[in-house]
Amino acid sequence: SISSSETLMLDTLPCHVFVALPVTGEIVWVNNRYLSYRGQTIPQLQENPWSSIHPDERQEYLKAWGDSIRTGQPFSKQVRIRRFDGAYRWFFTRAVAGKDTKNVIVQWYGSHMDIHDQHEAEVKAARQEESEASEANYRLLANLIPQIIFAASEETGVIFANEQWLSYTGQQYEDALELGFMDHVHPEDLAKC
Repeated sequence: SISSSETLMLDTLPCHVFVALPVTGEIVWVNNRYLSYRGQTIPQLQENPWSSIHPDERQEYLKAWGDSIRTGQPFSKQVRIRRFDGAYRWFFTRAVAGKDTKNVIVQWYGSHMDIHDQHEAEVKAARQEESEASEANYRLLANLIPQIIFAASEETGVIFANEQWLSYTGQQYEDALELGFMDHVHPEDLAKC
């Protein structure tokens, strides 16, 4: 059981705190931040304690939670949790078993820590890295084949020219970009370009 002073202290923490039963994993206590973030009341939480977990992650989350409850091993999982306004944010959930003097689990103590901004930054960095690797592979391939290859966008003109173009025209890479390639277009074809 949690005293009123402990409740007050747990409500000031920047994370969502919960206590669960040892055999079933049923959540029996949460701090106010847990409820206010989700926009839930105690009866709503008791009716469906997992409704705030994103549907795409709920099954995997519950399986991992069940495994921890069954084995007594610590629980940790990244999961999206629905906010009171319907938006989902990424959280890192942890729970550990509280044991008595005979080493029997009497409660689970857990928390949800908001990691949304960090998670989004990691995803963006991974996508950027993947994009850069893909672009590097494209450039390598484009430079290995004997044909002239370039890429252009409607807004800026040429955004890539392979080594064959540079060798054929004698241009430096930077000079071929945007509309620089037009220095090597026949005057009668300029209007088409």
